[in-house]
Amino acid sequence: MGFWKKVDDYLKFKGISRKELAYNIGIQSQTLDRAIQRDSEPKLVEGLKACLFLNIPVSLFLDEPINPGNGKKSDYDQDEKQQMTLYRKYSKLIEYCESISEARRNALIAMAKSLAEAE
Repeated sequence: MGFWKKVDDYLKFKGISRKELAYNIGIQSQTLDRAIQRDSEPKLVEGLKACLFLNIPVSLFLDEPINPGNGKKSDYDQDEKQQMTLYRKYSKLIEYCESISEARRNALIAMAKSLAEAE
């Protein structure tokens, strides 16, 4: 998965529209839509602006992450990647949960907890 597909996932995760990102990085929303659809490589300035707007390190979107001099990934990188992995894995479930009432959502959580404890 390339840069723009990862950005699109992150936008969904954070509840930010493509249009809002496009406006804040200074490109047309149609241009951003095409970049995401094609999963093209970003222009350096656009990629940096996107990361700054989303308040995330560039290394999260690179195939080969940039690590600090000590060779360790930052806790931020690891936490964000773990959250994004979970979001990608359970995004449909999250969408369904958002569409039901809070009472049903709480019942669903209780049922999931009960199933997990039974394992």
